[in-house]
Amino acid sequence: MKKLYQKIFLLSFLAISLTAVNVQAAMIDISNPITVTDFNELVEGILDWVLGIAGSVALLMLIAGGIMYATAAGSEEKTKAAKKTIFCAILGVIIVILSYSMIVVLHGILT
Repeated sequence: MKKLYQKIFLLSFLAISLTAVNVQAAMIDISNPITVTDFNELVEGILDWVLGIAGSVALLMLIAGGIMYATAAGSEEKTKAAKKTIFCAILGVIIVILSYSMIVVLHGILT
């Protein structure tokens, strides 16, 4: 019997809570956070976001490669791994820059 009362109490508590949430949600004015007016602005915003993430990852990989190189302590294997990490990070930055340049050129041609 005690479990039945606990279940009834829990269900009534949830029902009251959900009703309170619905009332509060009805009173809050939620505006649209997307302020983009056309497709070009949307693509530019996404591109800026992706380039920011790619640049941040490249910077972190360069730092990680530098730390790996500094802590290699003369080990040839660790030095090779560090150099490979640094090389790949720089290669990634070059690829991102070239792809951005291609997008800018294509956008200029198409508009």
